[in-house]
Amino acid sequence: MDGVLRGVSGADGFAAGRALRLDRAARAPSSAQLSLREAILGVRRDLERLLAALPPHEADLFAPELHILGEIEPNLLARDAAGEAPEQVIFAETSCGCTDLVIDLRERLLGAVQGTVGHEVHAHDGRHDADRVLLTDFVTPSLVAFLPRQVVAVVAALDTSAGPRRDVGRGSHAAILARGRELPIAYLSPRLLASIPGGARLVVEVTEHDARIHVDPGDDVFEAAQRRVDDEERERLRAAREPLDHLGIAVRVNVASAHDEIPPAAEGVGLVRTEMMFSGSPGVPDEVEQVAAILRIASKARGGPVVVRLFDAGGDKPVPWLGDEADPSRGIARLLAHPEVLATQLRALARAMERADVRVLLPFVESAGQVRAVRRLAPPELPLGAMVETPDAVAAIEAIASAADFVSIGTNDLTASALGLERVEHLPVAHPRVLDLVRRVIAGAHAAGRQVTICGELAGDERGARLAVGLGADAISVAPARVALIRRALARTTSEACRAEARAELETQHPPEAGAVTAT
Repeated sequence: MDGVLRGVSGADGFAAGRALRLDRAARAPSSAQLSLREAILGVRRDLERLLAALPPHEADLFAPELHILGEIEPNLLARDAAGEAPEQVIFAETSCGCTDLVIDLRERLLGAVQGTVGHEVHAHDGRHDADRVLLTDFVTPSLVAFLPRQVVAVVAALDTSAGPRRDVGRGSHAAILARGRELPIAYLSPRLLASIPGGARLVVEVTEHDARIHVDPGDDVFEAAQRRVDDEERERLRAAREPLDHLGIAVRVNVASAHDEIPPAAEGVGLVRTEMMFSGSPGVPDEVEQVAAILRIASKARGGPVVVRLFDAGGDKPVPWLGDEADPSRGIARLLAHPEVLATQLRALARAMERADVRVLLPFVESAGQVRAVRRLAPPELPLGAMVETPDAVAAIEAIASAADFVSIGTNDLTASALGLERVEHLPVAHPRVLDLVRRVIAGAHAAGRQVTICGELAGDERGARLAVGLGADAISVAPARVALIRRALARTTSEACRAEARAELETQHPPEAGAVTAT
């Protein structure tokens, strides 16, 4: 098969590798179905082979699926012994669908009891020989978070026959995570996805507007694609060394897994998404697990600060052990309703702080009272920051900043809320109304003597980063893959130019209301 398949863009990027199919639809039927007990044994062996085929530092990303299997196995066997149909039992015990690992385990078990043959994974030697392009029926934030490094791109099914899909998009959390890992995501129709043979050589090109997948290209095309991957990596390393002392702003990095790499040019970690780190856990991670994960990140931060956001649940971030989707509360409000979970996380962070520069960030803060409530539960030595993500929080910034030790701005949710968008998807990077809110937060926090970090898509955009400097931010925190690009963009500008650009955005396009203060 030698051709080009055209699809929909999920996350930009360029990659080359061999197709690795993980969806159940690609499996061939075997001669006989298995009992549920036999299916469990078979799935366990399949997972163990998968883990054994990967290097240890990659294999442990898949290990939680084995743990989930062990957790639900007693219930599976008990219901099976009571006479329930195997498929019914599997759906019942995986009905939460709370993570992609649960969904993946469900697919494996169903495939086994229905008599289908799973995929095989083989290790290869060489610089690019082990690179894989994952073919899957779904892509979620947790799927991206748990992918091993040998997966260099994802091609997923996008079936729009029943109408637009709202769980995909360039502004989705899965896409944001993927861009942070320089992981292209392309969507194809189910028919085109199924047409790609397992093991086929693929070149994946995804831009802002579309996606192209070259299937089994000639040797010259495939080798040129591999050289391009290497050339782009060298350029990133060169650009990452650009100095920024003249701007007085720190560039930090967002991470969503203890396995994420921290680029050498990153001045610490500005945001650890702990709900993503433990998204594969069937229950609340214990104190020891949390300490180990945070210290693993800190060990790669080269002495820089590590700002750890507390579990952020609610909205479009389901965390099964922090309530269900019917609970309307979000962020720190949801955590305060689960004091035992909050207390455990705070203890873990206090222990990690004994060995690293760990700081705590409260998600989706809406009032100073929430900050004070957490401070009453936290060890006194823990620095507590407030994440501002709504216009209401901006209105209360003076009180919030006074109660907190530092402030972070979550520009994705702030943009969606300020512009009345239902989902954090297809966001404008720098809308004047949002920039004015950011300006107000920075002014209010600085008046209280607090530093401000800007997170989200605004910080990770070249123009947005310049605007952050112009508005007076003390730091920005961006995806790992954006550190070099942002440092290079900022190294080529001045504070004066950034302030002028911010003033132009605030005044020229949409003049501020009477009495508003512009960027200075």
